[in-house]
Amino acid sequence: MTALPAECIGAIKKIDRYLKSTNLKEKERIVYLLKVLLLKKNSGTSSDTERITWGEIQKSALDRSPHTGKRLDLAFTQLDSRIPGLQPVLSVSPVFTSPNLNDPHQINNKIVKAFSSIPVDNDLLTGELADYCIRMDPSLNRKYGFDFYPSSVSRLIAGLIDLKPGMRICDMNARDGTNLIACIKGKVGTGENGGDIDLYGFCRDDHETAICLLNLALHNIPLARAHVIVSKYGSRYSLMVERIAPCHRILGEYSPAFIPTSMRRKAHESINDLIQLLTLDGMLASVVPQRVLASPEYADARVEFVKDDKLELVLRLPESFSAYSGMELYLLILRRQKSPYSKDRVLFVDLADAFRYNQDPSIRSRLLDETIEKYWNFANGILDRKEPVLDQFSCPVGTDVIEKTNYILAIQRYVYPRIEHIDIEETYLDLQLAANRKRELIESMDSYLKDIVVRMK
Repeated sequence: MTALPAECIGAIKKIDRYLKSTNLKEKERIVYLLKVLLLKKNSGTSSDTERITWGEIQKSALDRSPHTGKRLDLAFTQLDSRIPGLQPVLSVSPVFTSPNLNDPHQINNKIVKAFSSIPVDNDLLTGELADYCIRMDPSLNRKYGFDFYPSSVSRLIAGLIDLKPGMRICDMNARDGTNLIACIKGKVGTGENGGDIDLYGFCRDDHETAICLLNLALHNIPLARAHVIVSKYGSRYSLMVERIAPCHRILGEYSPAFIPTSMRRKAHESINDLIQLLTLDGMLASVVPQRVLASPEYADARVEFVKDDKLELVLRLPESFSAYSGMELYLLILRRQKSPYSKDRVLFVDLADAFRYNQDPSIRSRLLDETIEKYWNFANGILDRKEPVLDQFSCPVGTDVIEKTNYILAIQRYVYPRIEHIDIEETYLDLQLAANRKRELIESMDSYLKDIVVRMK
């Protein structure tokens, strides 16, 4: 992630303060920020005399016109019609109403003038601005359950799945679309912006859908091939069966509620049922809490996907990667059909411990890249290059060994914490040398003190 200019951060924070004094709710503020950002990015000069340009809106704001809100509202409507797939995601009131505002007409003018200092000609910067707008207020996680994963999780998922042209990718909990964006961006063979990949995502409400669509558009992801659906957990599985399956790549956040009880073959088989919706070369990247890997409640599901040799990677995530403090999360990679090189084996990686022993941000960033490389080397039967740091926190394990541990997949069963080996003889000699040196210093100090006393007489 690039560092945003200080003036951009200052402008966004100023706009957010204006919006907090209005009648917009928390999620609506994020939608409003993203929509104005997208409007400025897709406006400018136009030969279409009926289109309202950003320059006209800006002039209206500088003139302190009471009609700036109406112009914004009309410009939003025009924006929806110009960008295929961008449904009207929020009806913006031309005038904000609030008893705290002396002149509610001027709030739009202040917002537009603040936005005028934000550059949108750089696509990378615009995407970073969108990410900042979404995550600017961390209290949303705690108060409203607007739990966006840190970008590090999306980076890992994107690196661990293999996308090719013509594929379908589905995020079972799309939130703000970050996982989908990370998977599309920079993938070799998928075009500059993933225009040949079909994207599907499920969101919990209209505002999450709006944020997801706007974020995709601000990252230059073609919305014509993005299908974001508002759906409660219980209906997602049936919608996948009807509209999406078979799917090449599924990004799943594990919850038994994904699949209604009447549709499950047995209790708690969401992961196994999702695997069945994959193509033969399909992959599932699922973030799960620790209880899924160790609790007897989920034992049947674990036995099935381990015995059927679907599991390929178990990765413990650092606590900082979780939207909820104190919750231990794992990232699982499962395949409908594993490669011959990883057959009957599972790679365990304890990234949480690796981060605990390495606090340097540059080393941590390198560890993410090495984790991705280690997984693909394991999956393709390639020998690792020398990785002394990560090798201490990873281990390939045979499925027969997992069977002997009653199919418990907790990382502590297979990857042991680092132990500092102490050479007792060498340590004893070091202590003796230190003791001798201490004695010499004391004798030298006594000699100096005696000399000082003699001179003072």
